[in-house]
Amino acid sequence: MRVVLDTNVVASALLWGGTPERLIEAAGEGTLELFTSEALLAELAGILGRAKFSVLACALAARVDAIVTGDADLHAFGNYQGISVLSPAQTLQRIAVGS
Repeated sequence: MRVVLDTNVVASALLWGGTPERLIEAAGEGTLELFTSEALLAELAGILGRAKFSVLACALAARVDAIVTGDADLHAFGNYQGISVLSPAQTLQRIAVGS
């Protein structure tokens, strides 16, 4: 099957895995034939270059327990690859409970 994956599907595959990642794997196995364009690749680079994704890469590299942020978009993740996404208030609550 010949397909074009929308940029959000590719970004999801790279960042979160799951079903989108299985599509990439299917392409590697020869089940799907993927096509793209310079415009789609530029859009993907723009998405992955956003500051919020640099935060996620930093958190993964540092193997942190939590990302503390006020960014509503990041809070939508709730949990990113086992890393909690917390508000400053939630972080203080966790510290207080842990004491």
